[in-house]
Amino acid sequence: MRNQLSRKYSKIDIKQIKEYLTKNNISIDEEKEFKLTLLSDIIEDYKDCVCDIKENGLIITTNNGKTTCLNPSIKLKIQCIKLIIKLLQEIGIKSETIINDDSEDFINSLLSE
Repeated sequence: MRNQLSRKYSKIDIKQIKEYLTKNNISIDEEKEFKLTLLSDIIEDYKDCVCDIKENGLIITTNNGKTTCLNPSIKLKIQCIKLIIKLLQEIGIKSETIINDDSEDFINSLLSE
């Protein structure tokens, strides 16, 4: 997994998300500010999961190599995706908007490393 120091410097720029919302005529109140912060944290968790899966694979060994199991980051990654979609919708980015090409490029840029 990425170490916490690299995470500090790669933190999603909430300003970038705010600019996208403003561009799409979505107002930002205190509640949305809070949700933007949560969204940023969850996207970073998602990125950590992607890195862990890339580094360690889908199947990992535990118990000094005696046991194999699915990488726990897989389940966490799925939970992150669900939360990201939920928060995007709560902020005002609807499913139809997420599917739009411009929005898809924007969202992919947030999730990329």
